[in-house]
Amino acid sequence: MTISCLPIIGNLLPAGQPDSYTATEPIGVAELREVIKSKWCLSCRTSDGSSTSTGCGTYYLLAEIDGDVLVVRGEFVGVR
Repeated sequence: MTISCLPIIGNLLPAGQPDSYTATEPIGVAELREVIKSKWCLSCRTSDGSSTSTGCGTYYLLAEIDGDVLVVRGEFVGVR
């Protein structure tokens, strides 16, 4: 399956592995909460952004879209 966009998250780029994608733009903490509450989000974990040069945190999630499970990595900004 090839996908280029997810609700709330926005545009995605293939990340090199099958069914693995990277979000092209950071999302806010409020948007990340909405993603986590979405029916298509199977699981999500985050890492703290204090150790990154941009101050953004990173999220990793499993999403189920039309029966296919995708791995999505992206950044979020704001306080969790």
